[in-house]
Amino acid sequence: MTQRCFITLKSLPKSNSNPHMRDADARALYGTSAFSGCLNVSRQTLFTEGARETKGFSISGVQQKLSMRFDHERNTLVPTQTDGTFIIKPTPDPFPYCAELEHLGMLISRTFGIDTALCGLVEFEGGEKAYVTRRFDRIEGTDDKRTMEDLCSLAGLRRDNKYDSTYEAAGLILREATGGKAAVMLDYFNRVVAAYLMGNEDLHLKNFSVIRDPGDTSHYYPGLSPNYDCVPTRVYLMNTNGAMAMPLTNAEQAGDFSDAFSYYGYYTYQDFQHLGLAIGLNERAIGTCIKRLNAKLPAILELIEATAISDEYKTRLAEEISGRARAITAVGR
Repeated sequence: MTQRCFITLKSLPKSNSNPHMRDADARALYGTSAFSGCLNVSRQTLFTEGARETKGFSISGVQQKLSMRFDHERNTLVPTQTDGTFIIKPTPDPFPYCAELEHLGMLISRTFGIDTALCGLVEFEGGEKAYVTRRFDRIEGTDDKRTMEDLCSLAGLRRDNKYDSTYEAAGLILREATGGKAAVMLDYFNRVVAAYLMGNEDLHLKNFSVIRDPGDTSHYYPGLSPNYDCVPTRVYLMNTNGAMAMPLTNAEQAGDFSDAFSYYGYYTYQDFQHLGLAIGLNERAIGTCIKRLNAKLPAILELIEATAISDEYKTRLAEEISGRARAITAVGR
């Protein structure tokens, strides 16, 4: 069996020194290629020790999260209460392969040309994988922290109301927070379309954040933070109609769907065109974006095949993404 890189899913070159990661990719994520990617501890032990070290850890729903730092003397990740620059998330029991799927979703995001948080997989004792990501709001080696605010907060909503909006409304909030920069709005549109294509049906307000560097006192945020929390949740078939986490447009939220959606029963080019125009993009930019994302389909299917998930999930995800790619090019009736 081909050994796939824990970071990129590419095969390892013969000259590679690291047993589980391409050397250059390991250095980019961890600052060294000496870390094997294996934690040499069981999941239960790590999280038990981590709870003591960090005075507890975060659980969002059924998802465990543990703050980690890289110990350069021991060349491994260790739990920490302060100065954590990594977050580790194992697979929740009710959702098989969730760690591998989140890693896949992030690679798909990057393949789509979206600025995406650095991430990879690590392996517990016994072979179980966990998802690991490098925090982009922390500046390693300093006490500086980037100012970051998600769209749920910018909308004045509580965390529990993170689904109570539309992508149009969220886009307009982002437009106001960033001074209406066209590049930012196109970036936002890319992320919404990418989420639809990859089957990420849990893209809510807290999955979009604006960020600025220390010392930036300008009135407007410069743009979105790197993309994060990209999981192709469609494989779990929790949403029977294949919709997204929120309606695309305000009109849709009120029950007024596009002619194409009313005819086909699923999103097509016309629906995303309506969203793009509503947040200030022109038709040319919308069309170019969708065409460019669709052109990445072969590369996405290769990533799915390289991911260590069940054949059932691979088939389901590949069929879903291919179907959505066809749908999004249909202008509609």
